[in-house]
Amino acid sequence: MKQYQPNVEEIKDEYLDAVLRVVFRLREEEQIRAIMEQTDWEQTEEEKAQARAEWERIVEKYEKMQEDKRKKERGAALRRCVKHFFRAVACALVILAIAAPVAIATVEPLRASVMKLLIDIQEDHTELRLVEIDEPAIEIPEGWTGIYYPTYIPEGFKVEELSKSFCSVTYRSDSGGVIYFSEYDKETSVNINSEN
Repeated sequence: MKQYQPNVEEIKDEYLDAVLRVVFRLREEEQIRAIMEQTDWEQTEEEKAQARAEWERIVEKYEKMQEDKRKKERGAALRRCVKHFFRAVACALVILAIAAPVAIATVEPLRASVMKLLIDIQEDHTELRLVEIDEPAIEIPEGWTGIYYPTYIPEGFKVEELSKSFCSVTYRSDSGGVIYFSEYDKETSVNINSEN
């Protein structure tokens, strides 16, 4: 991903502008002091109040200009962040679009189900369309209360025992094979007899 590179010329220009503003302000203050020293007059309270009000108006205008400048800079930074965010999301979507078919293609039951949904092969042509499947892709025993369940059980295995309170199921085959599936939450600890 390309990193943001500051524009050196813009930074130099902003720096020179700031220096010139300071120099001009100092020059103006020197001129005002010189004029005030040359004139020998007293300001009335009304004139002092007007001068203060004028000075406050100038300061307020300057602060507003600075705030507008900061808002523009924040807006530009936000636009850059949003642009980078959308690029990252687009990359993630591309990776997902590439990886999802690969993941589906490697799992046999999912691949068979997808093929049934997408392809209808006839003698003289092949038609791509959605096909309604009557039987469910995964048979979940009645009374299962867990969130997860195995998506594939080998042929020959039948449900021997289903525990609703512990979210566990035991499959057994005629040849003596056993598949035990159980679902636990993060607070559960499990002890397994490893003897024999």
